[in-house]
Amino acid sequence: MTTGFAVRKNGSCLRTENDCGETTGGFRGCCPGGTFCPHAYNIDCCPAGKNCTESLVQEPRCANATWDLYDNGGYFCCPHDTIGFALAGQYDGCAGTGYSFGDQDTRLEVISSGTVALPLSTSTTSEISSTSTTTSATATSTAATQTSSPSSSSGVDKGAVAGGVIGGVAGVALIAAFVWLFMKRRSRPQPVPIQDGNTPIHDYKYVSSQPVEVDGQEYRYELESRPDAPVHELPAQLPGR
Repeated sequence: MTTGFAVRKNGSCLRTENDCGETTGGFRGCCPGGTFCPHAYNIDCCPAGKNCTESLVQEPRCANATWDLYDNGGYFCCPHDTIGFALAGQYDGCAGTGYSFGDQDTRLEVISSGTVALPLSTSTTSEISSTSTTTSATATSTAATQTSSPSSSSGVDKGAVAGGVIGGVAGVALIAAFVWLFMKRRSRPQPVPIQDGNTPIHDYKYVSSQPVEVDGQEYRYELESRPDAPVHELPAQLPGR
């Protein structure tokens, strides 16, 4: 059980707390449930049936670790979200949000700040954030695995594409070879057809009559061998037959 100085609250204590009575100006001293609050020194919170004032004066602390410790001629505590002050310059008070300070009120310095516990919603949010981070890391790892997997399938796809290209080129080459052979066959000279044996080889188109044999008689004239022999001109026409 925690022992320490009581907290000041403007209004009333919580149901789970021990109400130690009113101090001044509507403020009350409150101790954690199950503790005893003797009024020997500025309201202490001690175990039931015991007075812990002497030990608390030597080592001052709040009965709740989340409260802030102040000193106003005697130790007292305030909730962490309030401000400790001296009411009218002498009484202990804790000002919450919207509290209007009087002209004689004096703000006090915190001697020991309480440890603020994280709200349940914040803790839950932190757990959710941690879970989300883990899920994100798992998703990232899965995505990395899936990203590395397509590299192998990509290799298979490239091989298939290369095979298809080579097959297409071979097909085109085969077609070109067939076309070349066909053209070469057509370019060879065609054999001349054999003519009928009854058809004459030569055709005498310009012979108008049957050939006539010459009678063999021919007149020859020999020139004289004398130097002063007269020159004779041959007749333009041969003698009649």
